[in-house]
Amino acid sequence: MIFLINLPPPLHGMSLINKKIYAEAQKYLKKIVVINSSPTVEHASISKLKKVYNYLLIIFKYVNVLNSTDIKDSLYRPINGGKGQVFDIVFLALAKIYRRKMFIHHHSYNYLNKKSILFTILNKVCGDDSVHIVLSEDMKEKLSRIYNIDFSRIRVLSNCAFIDNPNQGIQSVDEENQIINIGYLSNVTVNKGIDVFINICEELISRNLKICPKIAGPLNDSKSQKIIDDFCAKYEYVKYFGPVYGEDKTRFLNDLDVFIFPSRYYNEAEPLVVYEAAASGNYVIGSEVGSMKEAIQKVHGFSYPLNMNSNERELHIFIEKTVEHLMSINKKDYAKISEDVFNSFITAKFSASQDLKSIIKEFDNV
Repeated sequence: MIFLINLPPPLHGMSLINKKIYAEAQKYLKKIVVINSSPTVEHASISKLKKVYNYLLIIFKYVNVLNSTDIKDSLYRPINGGKGQVFDIVFLALAKIYRRKMFIHHHSYNYLNKKSILFTILNKVCGDDSVHIVLSEDMKEKLSRIYNIDFSRIRVLSNCAFIDNPNQGIQSVDEENQIINIGYLSNVTVNKGIDVFINICEELISRNLKICPKIAGPLNDSKSQKIIDDFCAKYEYVKYFGPVYGEDKTRFLNDLDVFIFPSRYYNEAEPLVVYEAAASGNYVIGSEVGSMKEAIQKVHGFSYPLNMNSNERELHIFIEKTVEHLMSINKKDYAKISEDVFNSFITAKFSASQDLKSIIKEFDNV
């Protein structure tokens, strides 16, 4: 089996999943050849000539592997969401020349929200014997309908399979002060819904619900910085933690009762953070972009339609529906809700883990 994958660094959702699926494959497959197609750490600052050189070096290594391995060694390739598919087409065309079966893993809705010429070409290159791995039933339906790919060639594998085994205590609202800890964790941008999160919190405060908003994630633009600064200045109990990783991230999520992720990001697929929050027993509330509706249903959360094309009225409705929903929950019920969320996550993770094992065994059965 040939794994042509981006491995950390840099660390992001897809590279993390690549690392974990490779680790899982090692448990079942006797022969795995890995080619790391990830850019180097200094990639962003190096010259275009150096970038071309690095890409050609990957191609050279890849062709050597294709030459030195058996025709039965199939290819696993997680594809890019946008213009990076130009590189994917080259990689997959070479696999086709060497008559290798291809397993294509999808992580973006970019070419599912609107038909893409690039992906149409990529799909033609892959041929009718390729297998497509998607994140949800919704993704499966869209991929099949837009690009005429038969259901029999599509496997569903939720990102829930890649969440580490949780170690959490069931959440409960602060008994003494009856304060609900409400959190946001992602890139702190308007696309990812930080403005909506703050509007929800402000509306809850105006209705006298005792909450403690907690925000974590990197800030990369001045607009989002001002939104956070203004919110923290207005309410002294608002807490912004900055980027959190590892144990700090787990600690942040374990301190929440409710996790709200109102993303409007165009390419949003099935964010890991939804399952990470559920693994900490957080009641999850979010939008329905990408596969989020299906993901939130799995962990018994609450979702409502919202995307980058939503107008002011639709945005107001989302905020109002979310506020009404939270106001309707009795504070004493959060411990029970947390237990239900945690148990539903365990069930979803087990099911996704079984799907992962089936797919990996299919890798070796070409």
